[in-house]
Amino acid sequence: MWTHLFSGDISPSIEALLVFCVAVTAILRAWIGYRQIIVRERARTRRLNLALKGVRPEHRSKIISACGELEKADGSGRDGKPSVKANSKEDDLCAR
Repeated sequence: MWTHLFSGDISPSIEALLVFCVAVTAILRAWIGYRQIIVRERARTRRLNLALKGVRPEHRSKIISACGELEKADGSGRDGKPSVKANSKEDDLCAR
């Protein structure tokens, strides 16, 4: 199929359309990836804010660390893997 591209066997308008479609597809994939990162980070921030709500300042650092460890352990961190529910006290704090 690709040997005919730009060889003159396919009309220039079809070739232009093909190039346009490939470019649009690449742009859409990049935009969707970007939006997934934004949604994931907003959810992460919301979970952290909820976990810290009403907590005294001297306990905040431990809760932040616990939430970070849970994200690493269950794959819900920045790598985009789906979260797996763990059963622990720290998970209850971060899930509130």
